[in-house]
Amino acid sequence: MMSRTFLWAVSILCVLPEKGETPMRQSEVSERVRASTRYLEPLLQHFSSEGIVIGTRGPRGGSNLAKSPAEISLDAVAESVDRFRSPHRAGTREIDPPPVLKAVFNAWRGDLATLSVADLRVEA
Repeated sequence: MMSRTFLWAVSILCVLPEKGETPMRQSEVSERVRASTRYLEPLLQHFSSEGIVIGTRGPRGGSNLAKSPAEISLDAVAESVDRFRSPHRAGTREIDPPPVLKAVFNAWRGDLATLSVADLRVEA
């Protein structure tokens, strides 16, 4: 489902500069999306390990998108967030939702496949 983590993830990806541009420091990302750097850091590291974000260390370091915003579908972001959240949900009980909710969820995920980070940047 649409989690708070997914919403933060999309917000982060919408403000990060493209590959080849000056990396954005975590403190600036934090300021732009209004979230603590402590919360953002693990998510940025996860996106880096997934090949969505490039992290650069050092005094001029920061983060950039690893691909063009048009190549990052919101469905791919949702799947990545699901993988990020799964270790944090250890011990929680999964439920089997009724068929109508499964249909709503599948439609929502299908819609996400048609949208990219670039679409949201235009609308922002």
